[in-house]
Amino acid sequence: IGRRALTRRLGRLVLGVLTAERHLKQLKLPTMPSECEKTAARAEKENSDYLADQLAFWEAETVDRIRRRRK
Repeated sequence: IGRRALTRRLGRLVLGVLTAERHLKQLKLPTMPSECEKTAARAEKENSDYLADQLAFWEAETVDRIRRRRK
C-alpha cells in the first residue's frame, strides 16, 4: 500500500469512528463509544469492514429513535 492510499484509509477510519461515536452517544450506549475505536483499529488491521457494517446499523437505530420521539 502506498502512502496516499494509507492516508485515505486512515482518514476513512477516523471519520467512521467519529460518526459512530456520535450515533452511539445519541443512543445512550455508554460502553460502545469507548470500544468503537479499538474495534475499528482491529478491523482495519484485519482488513475487514466491520466498522462500516456497524455504522450502518447504529445510524439506522439513531434515525429510528429520532423518528419515534417526534411522534
